[in-house]
Amino acid sequence: MSACVDPFTGALYVLHATGVSRITGGRLSPVISRTSSDAWYSLTWDRRASRLIIGNARNYVTDGEVIVVDSAGVVVRRVDVGINPGSAVTVD
Repeated sequence: MSACVDPFTGALYVLHATGVSRITGGRLSPVISRTSSDAWYSLTWDRRASRLIIGNARNYVTDGEVIVVDSAGVVVRRVDVGINPGSAVTVD
């Protein structure tokens, strides 16, 4: 499990076994569901673009990907990366 905070709204985003959810005002709401057996394992918030960045190791044998998602759960971009992307860096 991984989590990050939107510093502008105070929303907490949590990565869990079935996808990503948002916690605001004590309420939990789904943002995006993981519909495959891919291994989503990291989550961070891009302050500059106000988007979520999800690290997807896929099956830990083939190249992974980074999934960029807006706060409404719409996939904005997918970027193929090497095996098991280990970190994400965002620049303010």
